[in-house]
Order: sequence, then C-alpha cells, then structure tokens
Amino acid sequence: MKQHELELRRDGIGLFPIMAEDHGFLYTCAISERNSLLWRYHGQIPPFDMFVNQLYATAFVQFVVRRLDDGERLGHVVAYSANMQSRHVHVGAVMSEAAQRQGMGVTALELIIDYLFAVWDLRAVYAEVPQYTADPTHDNATLNSRLPFVLTGRRPEFHYHQGRYWDDLIFHLPRERWEQRAELTRVIEVDGNGTGR
Repeated sequence: MKQHELELRRDGIGLFPIMAEDHGFLYTCAISERNSLLWRYHGQIPPFDMFVNQLYATAFVQFVVRRLDDGERLGHVVAYSANMQSRHVHVGAVMSEAAQRQGMGVTALELIIDYLFAVWDLRAVYAEVPQYTADPTHDNATLNSRLPFVLTGRRPEFHYHQGRYWDDLIFHLPRERWEQRAELTRVIEVDGNGTGR
C-alpha cells in the first residue's frame, strides 16, 4: 500500500459509506433485542423516521460494515461528538446479532480509528461503554485488550439495566499509543515470515 492510500478493508470486512438503502438494516440492527439495550437508545425503540434523522445528528463520520466476499451488511461504526478545537472524537460500533462475538466489531473499530488519525489531526479517540457490557463473553470486553484504549474514567451509576445501576466506562486512546500499536503490527508482519496477524 502506498503511503497516501487509506485502506478501509481488513480481515474479510470493509467500511462503506452509508446510503439510503442501508437505513433499514441500520435500524433493525440498532433495535434488535440484544442491541437495543447496548446501543445508543438503551431499550427505547424510536420511530424509523426519527432514527434516520438522528443517525446524522452528531455523527462526524460513519460507515456500514460489510463482508467483502458477498457484500452482506454486518454492522455500523461511527465517530461522533467531534471536538476539533480540542482535537478528539468518540467512536462506537454495533454489529448485527449474527455478526457478534467474531471480532468483526473490533476490526471495524480498528479501521475507523486508522481512518480518523490518518485524515484529521486528532489527539485522541474516546469510547464510552456501559459497565454491564464489559463482560468477557461480549465483544466490548475486547475494547481494552485487543485495542490499546486505557480506562480513564467512569460516571458512577449512569445506566439502569436489569434492576440495578451501572457505571459508564470512559476509555481514552491517544494518537501516540495508536501509532505505537501500528508500528508494532508492522514489525510483526515483516518479522513474522509474512504471516501477518
């Protein structure tokens, strides 16, 4: 890959601009039984038109995640609440129930973070995760192990879920930490006899 090229594909998935024909999938993905409690609406089911309008309200950049071999839609990855004066943005991803627990959500986050740091002079990326999703059996648990985010704060008892209050976990990823990870990955790919990751 040439230095000026940006790759939005890896490990069999790719990030693609959202088109009007994707709205139905994104709505279904967001309000599915599992995702409606984990994603932005926390159990509420908005009308479709309201969902589409809100889809673009705070989004800085967003993509639909697709499988490369057949084009199947797998999820939604978004950078939102950008603050260009302080040079940071938040990221999130939600995958269809069929695509969960396969690492594709983490790969989608890796791709959008690469994109954000390559295109804009951002200092950091943040992610906010309800504590009840930080569970070893859920994909969000890998936020801190596969991705080099650092837990930097929490909002106590911020979310009500299944009869109790849970903290909101705030993760921070400085550009330097991401670039160190990217450099390590390149060294492993070169020194690992071409096997990659």
